[in-house]
Amino acid sequence: SRTPVRSALLLLENEGLVKKVPKRGYIVISQSIHDVSEIFELREALHGLAARLAASRVTEEDIIELERIKDTLVGPCLTDQARLAFERKFHSHLISCARNKRLKQACEKIEEDVIFLVGGQAVHLLGRLEDFGNIVDALRTRDPDKAETVMREHIRRGVGHILRCFGFNK
Repeated sequence: SRTPVRSALLLLENEGLVKKVPKRGYIVISQSIHDVSEIFELREALHGLAARLAASRVTEEDIIELERIKDTLVGPCLTDQARLAFERKFHSHLISCARNKRLKQACEKIEEDVIFLVGGQAVHLLGRLEDFGNIVDALRTRDPDKAETVMREHIRRGVGHILRCFGFNK
C-alpha cells in the first residue's frame, strides 16, 4: 500500500534526510562536513553529560554490567559489526545509568542520526577500545569530571576517524 510508504517518506523529510522534488519524487540529502560536525558536537555534549550524571548515580551492578560489555568489546575474535553492536550496548547502558529519561531520549535521537550517517560501518571503533576501560574506571571511582572528560575525548576521537574514513578533511 502507498500510505505507509508516504508516511515513511514524510517522516524522513521532517527529519531532514530526504527532500521532495516536484514531479520527480524524493532524493536523499547528502551530509556535509558541517552536518557531521553538528551531529557529533551534540553527541559529545549529551554523552559527556550522561557520563557525568552516571558517575554519581551508577550502582555496583551497573559497573559490573559495563565491565562485562567492555571485556567483550576488547576481546579477540569479534567482527566489526559485533563490536559496533557492543559499543552501542555500552553507550546505551551508560546512558541508562544517568537515570534521566529525557537525556536518554535525546541520546537515542542523536544515535539515529549517527547510524544514518555511518550506516552499519564500524569505522569509528578502531583505536579507541581502551577508552571503555577508562570510562568504567571513572565511574567506579565516582569521578564525574573524569567520566565526562573521558567520554568527550572518546567521542571526539571517533568523529575524527569518521571524517577521515568518509573523505572529509578536518
